[in-house]
Amino acid sequence: MKIISIFILLLSTSIYSQAKVRIVVISTPKTKITVEVDNQHKKIKPKNNKTYYWLKAKNIISTQGGYQESLLHGNYSENYSNHQLKILGTFKYGLKHKTWKYWDKNGQLQKIETWVNGELKHVQSFNKENKEKTSKPIKKKKLDKKNKQTKKDKKAVKKEDEKTTNNQQNNKK
Repeated sequence: MKIISIFILLLSTSIYSQAKVRIVVISTPKTKITVEVDNQHKKIKPKNNKTYYWLKAKNIISTQGGYQESLLHGNYSENYSNHQLKILGTFKYGLKHKTWKYWDKNGQLQKIETWVNGELKHVQSFNKENKEKTSKPIKKKKLDKKNKQTKKDKKAVKKEDEKTTNNQQNNKK
């Protein structure tokens, strides 16, 4: 009988340690966060233009283009101290993914965001009557492949350079 009990204990420990995610609860006086974290410590190559969310010493940290420790991976929920929902969403290896919902302290839905692998695709905002106030798809900026700037950014930089040159010329006179 002892051998069977030990075998079951070892088997359950082995299954638990192989779980893809672990659940972490972080409580503060104002909020309670429940988040799933990658338990397999999958190594990914971060992309410089994306913000990664990760856990270190029960603190959620966001960093553009990199991470340390354990990536958030799975369900995320945050509640106000009055137990009302504040935020509900999903992470996929440190990146916001799928639908994210945000509420005020009274439980009124404020906005819904749609994310795909860390890229915001759509935002809906709501007014106090819970009617849709705005809804807008997020357009992806076209980047110049050489130096990763959008055409709009390049024009702004060029315009600023022209102003600087003109000011320098005026100062010489």
